[in-house]
Amino acid sequence: MTRIPASIALLAHLGACVQAPDAGTKPVDTGEEAVDIDTTGDLDCDEADPDVDPGATEICNGIDDNCDGEIDEGVEGTYYQDFDGDGFGDETASAIACDAPEGYVQNPEDCDDAVGTTFPGAVEVCNGVDDNCDGVVDEGGTSTWYPDADGDGYGEGSLTENACGQPEGYADDTDDCDDTDATVNPGAAEIWYDGIDANCDGASDYDADADGDDSLDHGGTDCDDADPARYGGVDCRPVSSCTHPDPTTLAAYDPNGVVDLTFDASCVAWVATIISGADYVYSIDSAGATTILTGESDHDIGSLALDPVGGAVVVSYAGVGALGVQAGALLPVVATGGYASGGNWTNGYMNVSASSIAMDTAGCIWIPNWDVTGSIDCLTTAGVATSLATFGSYVESVALDEHELVYVSEGATLWEVDRATGATTAVYTFPHIVLDMVFDYQGDLYVETTGGEVRVLLDGAASDSLYATVTGEGKLAIAPDGYLVRVESNPVAASSYSEWALGG
Repeated sequence: MTRIPASIALLAHLGACVQAPDAGTKPVDTGEEAVDIDTTGDLDCDEADPDVDPGATEICNGIDDNCDGEIDEGVEGTYYQDFDGDGFGDETASAIACDAPEGYVQNPEDCDDAVGTTFPGAVEVCNGVDDNCDGVVDEGGTSTWYPDADGDGYGEGSLTENACGQPEGYADDTDDCDDTDATVNPGAAEIWYDGIDANCDGASDYDADADGDDSLDHGGTDCDDADPARYGGVDCRPVSSCTHPDPTTLAAYDPNGVVDLTFDASCVAWVATIISGADYVYSIDSAGATTILTGESDHDIGSLALDPVGGAVVVSYAGVGALGVQAGALLPVVATGGYASGGNWTNGYMNVSASSIAMDTAGCIWIPNWDVTGSIDCLTTAGVATSLATFGSYVESVALDEHELVYVSEGATLWEVDRATGATTAVYTFPHIVLDMVFDYQGDLYVETTGGEVRVLLDGAASDSLYATVTGEGKLAIAPDGYLVRVESNPVAASSYSEWALGG
């Protein structure tokens, strides 16, 4: 049989005889020496476990490793319940353990552990919830809404409300200029001259044509508030800073034999001569400075016009039925048409076509009687002609209104010509034959007649009136600074000039 060593038998005997003292009772010193059973080199709280010792490092294992009377002190972790499984825990539901219990995580950062879409780092959406747990609800996701008291769909900016969706009684803009009137908003139709900015555009309610000048009937100076081309200045002419040469200056510096005149945008006068030999066109400014363009010899300039875009001078050579266009200081012929004569002027030189021409911004030079008596043609500066309309008798003059509508005079009758179709409409008959005519800036028509009169047909008027009584026969022009200027044509001697301030 196997023998048990005496030392072991002795320990067994001692273990059976020694009784642990009751709690609170001082241990009884038996006088016997303790034995280090686990051979750790000292006595400890668990001599059966060599890893348990007062000098051991406490680890998280449910045992008092260092025999200090506490289990796992300082090495356990705190874990938080993650009820919604989003990886973030609820700080109000925690557990202390060595390892995370099932359904627990190490962080307590979930602000709503019942909703799996609410956690730090989540995308904030506009839903009334703090989705990303930053303490702010719907930051950056709400829209600003503005009160719409009159219910017209437009708001005003005195108060605001931030919300995900549009609250009742609110709009998404501040464009309403009167939130007490549903008929006033940016989408409303403007009713002019009632003192109400119905469409909230901030513009004057008395400037229907938006030319910056209120209607003459409502404190402004615009005589035609339906036409932005007619505004401001005196009697609706554009404001001009230039000064035209007065009659004395014109008479002092013009050549003999002047038959026509016109003005450019700088108030410089341009006059044409019809004399033996070479004909000329002079420019004369208010100081009397002149330049000279030389025409063809013995071609007899009957009328002139200016290109409103480029400023070039164009002339009709009445003696040969030709068109001349400025090239440098010369006026060479670019096209030759038919030859027609009238009989309305007492001066025979003026009865040779064409005694009147006009040019528009599209480059069309309007010439009467170009191919046949009674025709009105459009010629380009290259001399290409297109016939627009033909009348029953000689066409004396042509003029363009402020809209560049084409008008011609046949005897005493004023015709409007549709430049697109060539259709003609008789619009007025004057008391006498019309020799020359010109429109001013507000659409009023001034005519020289064989009755020794200058007459005016105001825009929209049903009848004309006497403007001035004159001597001889002449041509008319409008100066940009607001004057009607007349030259009494006298091809064999010095011409005389007269003028009237528009509106006078």
